[in-house]
Amino acid sequence: MDWLIVAIAVAVIAVIVATTVLAVRDRNASPTLDDEAFDPELTELERAAAARRRAERRRR
Repeated sequence: MDWLIVAIAVAVIAVIVATTVLAVRDRNASPTLDDEAFDPELTELERAAAARRRAERRRR
C-alpha cells in the first residue's frame, strides 16, 4: 500500500514539473508572427515602434 502512495505522489510531482516547464517555455517563446511587424499598411516608424515593444516584452 505504501508503494501506491509513493507512486501517486511521484505522478503528481511529475505533472506539476511538466506543467511548469511548459508554461515557462511558452512564456519565453519569441513570437513567430507578430501582426504589427507584417502589416503592409504600417509606416517604417510604426514598424520600428512595434519592434521596440517586442524587444521590451522579451526583456521582461
